[in-house]
Amino acid sequence: MAYGDSLDEAVTELNETKKAWFSSCLRRNIRIPEPVNKKYSGKLLVRMPKSLHAHLAEEADEENVSLNSFIVSKLAQG
Repeated sequence: MAYGDSLDEAVTELNETKKAWFSSCLRRNIRIPEPVNKKYSGKLLVRMPKSLHAHLAEEADEENVSLNSFIVSKLAQG
């Protein structure tokens, strides 16, 4: 855990905490996992009820956009 009164202080504290964690793992012979670099295709298959599909398609038509663009926009809005 790290804390700082400013962003710079928090990042410095985070780096110190990270060093302490690595040192602790090395002293206790605990394996340190490799960083994970996930790659995303941007494709997602979603199953939904037919009624929801119809509702979303109708809203997309009303806004004159594709269903895909409409859903991406809604997801981006949260």
